[in-house]
Amino acid sequence: MIRPGEVYTADFAEAGPHPIIVVSREELNRGRYALVVVCTSARFAVRSELPNCVPFRAGDFGFTVDCVAQCENVLSIDKAQLDLEGGPDHPMSALPCRHQPNPPRLAPATPSTSGCADASART
Repeated sequence: MIRPGEVYTADFAEAGPHPIIVVSREELNRGRYALVVVCTSARFAVRSELPNCVPFRAGDFGFTVDCVAQCENVLSIDKAQLDLEGGPDHPMSALPCRHQPNPPRLAPATPSTSGCADASART
């Protein structure tokens, strides 16, 4: 059974093998063909500070090099693209992959950090 948060290697014809993170629900993963995944990139130095990327260091969750999960790059792929022989490369913690009923609240961004005007200043 393929579970959310598991890391596999997927073969992409143009880009070659890449680690991916499964984000689809277990119900979809039980099907015969499709999975929803987040792709990774080894362009750590360039992408690790971007707000749409989650950085991982080599050794985290079985990654062999520093990389980022590109959260803007969500794909539906065929299960045939996965290397299923050895199972997942490594499972991630289930906590980040599950809905949290009371997620922590973030402090509002200030104009100096976000580049946007504070919405409360408009009222």
